[in-house]
Amino acid sequence: MEGGDFAQMFIKAVREFGRATTRREVAQQDVKCVSERVGHFNGEKVPFYMEVYNAEMDVRGINDALRLEFFCQIATRRIYAKVKEIEEAHSSWETFEEALWRAYDEPPRSRN
Repeated sequence: MEGGDFAQMFIKAVREFGRATTRREVAQQDVKCVSERVGHFNGEKVPFYMEVYNAEMDVRGINDALRLEFFCQIATRRIYAKVKEIEEAHSSWETFEEALWRAYDEPPRSRN
């Protein structure tokens, strides 16, 4: 491997890391924006809350993996453990969202 090849690989890795870090920062800001706008998730009004959360994440281009990772941060203390348990049992945003709806007696709706 020539020095130039290594330098190009290094620069590419740094850029990709920067993009990933930026996405996480944007997701963190979005979570804060949602909680400021509609409060923390308390298990009530699931359709409304999920609509706001998904819309905010869609606008900023946040992927499903980050949606799932950051959702627990906006759950109230009272239900945090239950929401975290649901999150840990699901590896995708879609299945987590459906499980959250079921846990709080709301029928899942299509995001289309």
